[in-house]
Amino acid sequence: MKLTFDIEKMYRQIRMDGMSPSSLLSTELWWNGPVWLSQDATEWCIRKSSMEQEIPEARGTATSATIQQETPETFNRYSTLNKLIQVQAYILRFIHNSRPDKCKRRGDLSTIEIDAATHSLVKMVQASAFSSELRQLLNHQSLPRSSKLLPLTPFLDEQQILRVGGRLQRANLPYSARHQMLLPSNHPFTKLLIENEHSRLLHLGSQTTLASIRQKFWPLNGRNIVRLTIRKCIKCFRSNPSVIQPIMGNLPRARVQVSRPFAHVGVDFCGPFYLRESKRRNSKTNKSYVAIFVCLATLLTTDEMLTLLIQIESILNSRPITVLSNDPNDLTYLSPGHFLIGDVFTDVPEPTLLNIQDSRLSRWQRVDQMRKRWSKDYLHQLQQRTKWRIEDINVTPGNMVLIKEDNTLPLHWPLGRVLEVHPGDDGIVRTATIKTSKGIFKRSANRLSLFPMEQ
Repeated sequence: MKLTFDIEKMYRQIRMDGMSPSSLLSTELWWNGPVWLSQDATEWCIRKSSMEQEIPEARGTATSATIQQETPETFNRYSTLNKLIQVQAYILRFIHNSRPDKCKRRGDLSTIEIDAATHSLVKMVQASAFSSELRQLLNHQSLPRSSKLLPLTPFLDEQQILRVGGRLQRANLPYSARHQMLLPSNHPFTKLLIENEHSRLLHLGSQTTLASIRQKFWPLNGRNIVRLTIRKCIKCFRSNPSVIQPIMGNLPRARVQVSRPFAHVGVDFCGPFYLRESKRRNSKTNKSYVAIFVCLATLLTTDEMLTLLIQIESILNSRPITVLSNDPNDLTYLSPGHFLIGDVFTDVPEPTLLNIQDSRLSRWQRVDQMRKRWSKDYLHQLQQRTKWRIEDINVTPGNMVLIKEDNTLPLHWPLGRVLEVHPGDDGIVRTATIKTSKGIFKRSANRLSLFPMEQ
């Protein structure tokens, strides 16, 4: 309980009216207070009472500030290493020429200026990537065990550049090859360095490029970062493109359902073959092709040419479509020819000794038996994906692609842009409409090669 008394009102009147010191000496209110103050507490004039409010609980909160090292804009402004180093060299020359007591530098950049600019850029890169390691080495402290530079035993040279200590101090190598300048793996300067060295070596592989870089620099995780950078090289991609391989789709209904032979047919062509009109010496020759019709369900094949192709047709239709058994008591293997004549085409026909005419029921039972064997023995072999087992990148409208052409060098493959994609029931794109300089075409996804910048 909190008691509040109106004492302020009593003394306010004295301050407002004013009072001389002599009068103040005889003022009872000033010296003894109000009259009721000398009485019993039960007779005090209480103005009001109020309950104290409960003080809310105050809990401390912890905050942490993280300082992220940002890459200077200088490294993202230029697309080549030579341009970056030249600009930095001219900046250092301007600083040097601005000093009054220095001799002015004129003309083309010298080798000393190029090296000084390179060292300046390396120091900027190391200051943003290895700030904690630099601080510890400057204070003559050892690096922690969690440091990724610890296996290289780094040290600071006379120019305060972080270099590899290593174990090659006694090797007959230059100083820059024994103690390379350290570089981070995910920095724009490292990327420009790899691209410049890869281009200087006429687009050689990652092993040669990394070996050349390590004559002066040591990028962390160098092998992987060099491979990733070379993989994005447009010239290397044009000479050795990799086509898209979407995952193998589900079989169509015509391949997995029982139907009559040649109810669903696929057509292919082979050739050309040059046929002479007659046996005369100067007879005219015509270019001909072989049309191959394949039953999608039973893999039956027919060829629209006679003579030798008849024998080829019988051999193709006699190939087994089921696994061969080692048990002599098992039935013979199932081939596409069984669905037409009930036997293998290449077998010599044997005369029957039974003078019994086949009825419709017996013929239907034979057909039904072959269909059951087709469903049990052959159909389950199509369950597994023999290739294209992993999902690849789906092309999207606007992507730049190379269109693969047979019997043509990759450097001569036409360049195109994806206008429209045609995904299947599973959402995977296996066909796309491509626009090239010669027109608009529809191509399968496994004939397209996506540029690295589109991936």
